Amino acid sequence: MAGADTGRGHRLRHSGGAPRAAPRLFEHVFEQSSSVNNLDRPESTPQLLHRLISRLAGVIMHLVTFTWRPGVTNDDVVAVIEALTSLPEQIPELLSYNFGPDLGLREGNADFAVAAVVESPETLPSYLDHPEHLRVIKEFIAPLIATRQAVQIELPADVPL
Repeated sequence: MAGADTGRGHRLRHSGGAPRAAPRLFEHVFEQSSSVNNLDRPESTPQLLHRLISRLAGVIMHLVTFTWRPGVTNDDVVAVIEALTSLPEQIPELLSYNFGPDLGLREGNADFAVAAVVESPETLPSYLDHPEHLRVIKEFIAPLIATRQAVQIELPADVPL
């Protein structure tokens, strides 16, 4: 599986390719200019300000944990993993998509987690309401879960994805 860590958890990257570099605050802002003071900027001031503010704001991580109902088998979990593996190719708003079973390092943990990273709160519904995401939940996840918890957090712009 290209672009994936096939260790205990599954780590997928957008479009199955190389990891995306985390946005850097001023990197490539003045691509055609060697000096910040140069008036021949590649972008207008409003465009530049919007770009800088969006880089400061960071990205949004949607984190979901599940506990399985009694009787869920390893084959059931493998089917969930296979279904989730297809989502990044179909949902371009996903900047990073990681998921996998709990490692069992602490008592009381959930059984499985999904961490989806999107650009902003405005792009989160593009993932959550995507027809393929909803199909995977309905067909593969919902029949297996006893409990579900979710949270959305902001990650700093300099966190590697």
